[in-house]
Amino acid sequence: MAPVSATVRDVARLAGVSPSTVSRALARPEMISAETRGRVLEAARALDWVPNRLARSLTRGSTENIAVVVPDIVNPFFPPLIRGGQQEAWRRGFSVLLGDSNEDAARELHVANELAAQVDGLLLMSSRLPAREILELRERCEVVVVNRVVRGVSGVVIDTAPSARRAVRHLVGAGHDAVHYVSGPADSWSNKQRVAAVQAACDASGTACHVLAPSVGAFERGRACVDDLLAAGATAVLAYDDITALGIVAGLADRDVRVPGDVAVIGCDDIPMAGQLGLATIGAPFDSVGAAAAGLLIEQIARRAGGAPRRSRLVRVPSTLFLRRTAGPAPAGGPALSGEGAAMPARSRRSPRARA
Repeated sequence: MAPVSATVRDVARLAGVSPSTVSRALARPEMISAETRGRVLEAARALDWVPNRLARSLTRGSTENIAVVVPDIVNPFFPPLIRGGQQEAWRRGFSVLLGDSNEDAARELHVANELAAQVDGLLLMSSRLPAREILELRERCEVVVVNRVVRGVSGVVIDTAPSARRAVRHLVGAGHDAVHYVSGPADSWSNKQRVAAVQAACDASGTACHVLAPSVGAFERGRACVDDLLAAGATAVLAYDDITALGIVAGLADRDVRVPGDVAVIGCDDIPMAGQLGLATIGAPFDSVGAAAAGLLIEQIARRAGGAPRRSRLVRVPSTLFLRRTAGPAPAGGPALSGEGAAMPARSRRSPRARA
């Protein structure tokens, strides 16, 4: 039977090595042979011994923790990112703490500051913080941002702009003479990129572009904007994210408007239920994105520990346009009948070449 409370000396004695070799086998495996490390790991398993992370952190000046901060843990876009980051962190010997800011920049800053005292690095996903505050956080620990570009800070971005432009070209080619973009949070970097991409693609094709006032991407907000879309005669809608898009589809169904028969809808994120529901959308390998971000952060932590100068990197991950059932052609009889909503509170752009 294994000792009630095995120690590093017990492991060393069973493996036939010194206690310092046991430590190196776990912390710096490249310094010892594979055969020696195998004996150490076998002894540790036999004794049911787990190294004391707190003791190691005091000795090495490292917590071996990173933290992930997201704006909305309920949004199905984030769990695959978190999972990918967590698996990569575990593979490299780090644990992961998680914080949720509930789409509130002030709360995000509070959560990030609290976690910064407990970790070696922060992974800020779709951060709503001003660049200045992100740079200040980087003075406390290493920082990597996801779906955000901050000068001097490493990041991983999903490049949705090309797919957004392809979505516009598809809709125009399917006979729609205007595109309505339902915006996301005003301080979202991703939203700004998608607005610019949609407007540029509409301008290039001489197609009218209408942008609804920014809103948090949520199911009920998507459903609530349907009267505005119908009042504007919308037949082609691009939404900031899939949750908003699904809310729009539900709101249209409430009013007996067919998707895609009367209105085409395309979302963004390719959340798990999107494919099941036939929602056209823009997606990317999100597990890989999270893994890349965690790996980048841990590499930065190692560089700092080794005294290397700080340097920033930006990794761009390409996106894919999935044209599913909801991305249909323009209705033969013109736009669906307008609902009873008031005039659409949107910012509109019409190219000088736009069709009447």
